[in-house]
Amino acid sequence: MEQHERRRAIVRGFSDPGVDRWQHFAPDFRWRMIGTTAVSGVAVGRAGIEEKMAPLRSGLASNRVYVDAVIGEGDRFVKLAHTEGVTSDGQPFRNELATVFVFDGDVIIEAVEYLDTALISSVVDGEPRSAR
Repeated sequence: MEQHERRRAIVRGFSDPGVDRWQHFAPDFRWRMIGTTAVSGVAVGRAGIEEKMAPLRSGLASNRVYVDAVIGEGDRFVKLAHTEGVTSDGQPFRNELATVFVFDGDVIIEAVEYLDTALISSVVDGEPRSAR
């Protein structure tokens, strides 16, 4: 499989349930979520992102990411996706997102995620609402 197709498959597979999603990331990868929420900003490495995202995870009973498209050129690939989930108090959680993945070879070294930060804040702050 050529490098372009391998990278597309890596990005698409990141959201698959039951897969080690971190297997294609550099140990010191940088993940940045846009915005000014409690979970926004830069996290480094798997432990960093697990810690940074803990407030969001604790506000969700479930959340599944569905990949709509993967677009790529060179070392940058973009995953367009939407989520279907439920907050810990039973409200629907639906978000739309675009995540830019930057590769070095077949290893992801950086990711930037763009999404509905007001929805994220509502979950983290305990006032869930569903995106329109």
